[in-house]
Amino acid sequence: MLGKEKYYKLTENLNAHQEVIELVEKLNKKGVAIDLGCGAGRDTVYLIKNGWRVIAIDSINTSEIINTKLNSTENKNLDFVERDFVKVDLPENDLTVAYFSLQFCKKDDFYELWQRIRGSINKSRIFCGYLFRGK
Repeated sequence: MLGKEKYYKLTENLNAHQEVIELVEKLNKKGVAIDLGCGAGRDTVYLIKNGWRVIAIDSINTSEIINTKLNSTENKNLDFVERDFVKVDLPENDLTVAYFSLQFCKKDDFYELWQRIRGSINKSRIFCGYLFRGK
């Protein structure tokens, strides 16, 4: 796990992804977001600070890293799930964020995961992230 821990340390102080920032500004709404493979929480923290409730999912418990960036009121809008996102139930949401995570899904599991992502997002069906195939 040293690789993931090093990645979290390198990314914990980065701003949210530009697409997430632009989306939040353009939507001018709040809701429930899922951050698949949230890592150190760069998008999770931004969304919460902009009034969203976030279900942050990662295979390693990074909630302490995320909690240090939120005040006590903001912390109430964070639900952290330590689990492989491929296996977790995805509740209904207004936005799903997935950067640098979906490529780690095994090829045989991707179709089912993608169907669950699509099925969990409310009518607006907003997905923000990267889709590319890993090795």
